[in-house]
Amino acid sequence: MQSIVRPIGTFAGGAVSRRTRYALVGGVLGLGAPAGLLVVRMLKHGVPARLGIQEIRANLESYVYTATSTPVVLAVFGAMLGHYADRLAHFATTDPL
Repeated sequence: MQSIVRPIGTFAGGAVSRRTRYALVGGVLGLGAPAGLLVVRMLKHGVPARLGIQEIRANLESYVYTATSTPVVLAVFGAMLGHYADRLAHFATTDPL
């Protein structure tokens, strides 16, 4: 009898689970938060785009916090949604009888 070892987050056919895909998408989308924060602050203060580095240096804590916490939160949320989507897909194709 052979043991079946699959990479984490994949199904028997090798397809990546929704849980993994949704977590990755959530993490990538979370990186938009610090970019959006930079744009809003630059528009609010009338800072030209070339001075964006100075804005980041002046508020480094805010940008580090949003660049780390938002992707983590959205990745966890995406993983939870993906888990439920995987379960729904499984139950839609499996007959309980």
